[in-house]
Amino acid sequence: MIWSGVIIAAFLVYHLLHYTVKAPGVNLTGQDFHTRTYRLAGGTPCHDIHKMVILGFSQPAVAGFYAIAVGLLCWHLSHGVRALCQSLGFGVEAWKPLVDRFATGFAWVLFLGYVSIPIAVLCGYGKEVLK
Repeated sequence: MIWSGVIIAAFLVYHLLHYTVKAPGVNLTGQDFHTRTYRLAGGTPCHDIHKMVILGFSQPAVAGFYAIAVGLLCWHLSHGVRALCQSLGFGVEAWKPLVDRFATGFAWVLFLGYVSIPIAVLCGYGKEVLK
């Protein structure tokens, strides 16, 4: 669990640098995310998050790191769900198979949901936005 925690922490720092701080050297696209803005109806400038996601996940290294980090996060969360169930009194041997299936299923649903975004981008979704 310690190594998955360290990798998740590194992913958190990378994610914040990539999409919050918008550090140009981190996104591997050669583009400055600070310039990707549009104006809301009232004229307020807003960052174009959709284009940032499409650009970021168009890079296989970024998409792969994201998928690995999300996989480790979900594995980490499955252990947390098991611990939660045990704390709630479902840690007895009779409940163990059901708790294990629930925790594993929960982790897989989260993983498949989150990893579907970079997979879709790598398969071509959103390319028309970049033109």
